[in-house]
Amino acid sequence: MVPRILVVLVVVGALIPLSSGVASAGYHAGYPEDFAPGSISDLRAEAGDEQVTLRWGRPSYGINGWGTYYIEGYEVQWKVGNGSYNSWTRISGSSRYTRKHTVTGLTNGTAYTFRVRPWNAWSHYYPASAGADPSNAVSATPAGNSAPTFNDGATADRSVGINTSAGAAVGSPVAATDANGDTLTYSMGWGTEDVEFFNIDSATGQLRTESILYSPDRPDPLPGRSVFEFEVHVSDGKSGGTDTITVTVTVTGSGTGNTGTANAEAAPPTLVEPPPAERLRASWSPPGSHDGTEFTFRLTFSKPVSLSFRNVRDVIVSADGGVVTKARRVTRGSNQGWDIRVQPSGSGDITLKLLGGVACGNPAAVCTRDGEQLSQSLAAIVAGS
Repeated sequence: MVPRILVVLVVVGALIPLSSGVASAGYHAGYPEDFAPGSISDLRAEAGDEQVTLRWGRPSYGINGWGTYYIEGYEVQWKVGNGSYNSWTRISGSSRYTRKHTVTGLTNGTAYTFRVRPWNAWSHYYPASAGADPSNAVSATPAGNSAPTFNDGATADRSVGINTSAGAAVGSPVAATDANGDTLTYSMGWGTEDVEFFNIDSATGQLRTESILYSPDRPDPLPGRSVFEFEVHVSDGKSGGTDTITVTVTVTGSGTGNTGTANAEAAPPTLVEPPPAERLRASWSPPGSHDGTEFTFRLTFSKPVSLSFRNVRDVIVSADGGVVTKARRVTRGSNQGWDIRVQPSGSGDITLKLLGGVACGNPAAVCTRDGEQLSQSLAAIVAGS
């Protein structure tokens, strides 16, 4: 009988250090420095109120392309003015997919310079690869919010012809400028009958006629008025970021001759236009401040509108700095009044918005069943604690 021999072949391979799963993945058995992440070359900075937001793109691939794959997070450092950089600080919660970080607690009016770099676990074995080379340096100076200001000042004058059709532009936009470059929202100031004859583009401040102008203080439709006066508001969506202007619209052409009183000497009417029906409007009553807990306020439309609670909750009303968690009808079966519930995301300010001027058929539009569109926008800031 031929004896059987069992041969055992033992292969001893190179030992690869284990750390956070990087080397144990077995993708590469080179030197640790081969895993050093690449660098960032497109760092950008945006100054805010006592803060600066940093943004960057995907880092380069490093020496052999492995480092970027194994990025575990990012680090940031900054300096004040011409001083020295502080130590690298790891950005809490960052990963290889992070592309944004906001540095808070800064001093307004002080210039800061920032750098960012990725890092991975090879810093335990090869200190030079604790992070890549620093990114390009960017500077920014935090500043408090500056309220927008109307370009016309405290008052503005516009004119329009008496026979101008509905929806026509009334002069140039009643526009404002914002020093911080924030997006502005324009709205009509309610409280006088004059505002009923005009609407405004919430994005540009362009006034337009709501209908052909007529005299509401005469029993006939004679256009006996020549001056309309109302307020226009602008908001940048931040605390204290509002301005108000008084607009005077002068109506030119046949049939005008006073500022709202009957004109017994007026010429025969040049057109016959029945007074328009009351326009669809919206109003609400959010609180002036919140303590971080959920709060509720009422939203009311002047006419029944065609909306679902999901549409109101998810689309119609927005809350920057919080979440609209519920929209409930005040009266069952009626879409005219709604109770809106908002959960703050933290202790900061919450900006509430309802955008008007959206064409019927759009999910963000507020319209009656017969197709009347809400042209008015609402905006309010609920101050944080």
